Amino acid sequence: MLTASKLRRLLSYNRATGIFRWRERLSNCIHVGDIAGDSNHVSGMRRIGIEGVSYFAQMLAVLHVTGKLPKKVFFKNGVRSDTRYKNLRTA
Repeated sequence: MLTASKLRRLLSYNRATGIFRWRERLSNCIHVGDIAGDSNHVSGMRRIGIEGVSYFAQMLAVLHVTGKLPKKVFFKNGVRSDTRYKNLRTA
């Protein structure tokens, strides 16, 4: 189970831009400072893989800020790629 402290150790999150960046190098493909994850072309949402598990960026944003993994997250402006914290609302 991913905890907020582990997430914060692995990734930095910029609330103003909604961008996650790697803080640790977990593989040869990842460098410190790289933008984490990739966009899912079907849904338009960014997914970030951590230890073999894929997470939606909006879920990780809420976990990073609040310390709690939400059940569901909605986008206030309807744009699924906009993971700025002020654009997210939990159910």
